Amino acid sequence: MTYCPQCGYAVREGVAICPSCGTKALYGTTTVKEEIKEESIAQILVKAEEDVPAPEKEQEVFPIPEPAAQQKEDPPVKTSYSDNVLPTGRYAVLSNGGYLLNQLVFMIPVIGLIAAIIMACASKKTNRRRHALSAVILHIIFLVLAGGIAGISAVFGYSAVVAAITEWLKVFA
Repeated sequence: MTYCPQCGYAVREGVAICPSCGTKALYGTTTVKEEIKEESIAQILVKAEEDVPAPEKEQEVFPIPEPAAQQKEDPPVKTSYSDNVLPTGRYAVLSNGGYLLNQLVFMIPVIGLIAAIIMACASKKTNRRRHALSAVILHIIFLVLAGGIAGISAVFGYSAVVAAITEWLKVFA
């Protein structure tokens, strides 16, 4: 009779696999002359307890990163004129100085039209954008009128147009 070198189970001669623990290649192993005694089992258990690794220390827990900082929302926009509170943010009222400066720039013939178009398209302030849009509309009206007067002058002559305009102005005066 042979004994399994892994678990010590008594195995018949010629058996290649231990029926207890499944250790292979038992055929040809040396036989154990002594049987396992109670004392040796106690020694095996003590040795097994010594071989058991100590419970692992708690791993350091890395803090979970905070989610990406959210963009701060703009404060609520005030759109009421009650209690003398003016709107803020993109609905802020255009100041007197800002209005006057815009108006002076818009009066320059070609540069004013270009500045008005840029402000009407790109300004974030609603009131400034509306003021610039009104300046663009006025520029277009004046260009149409000037073109019309130039066209009429070319057809009827300059002096006839001037006379017609002066007569027209006398009616409203």
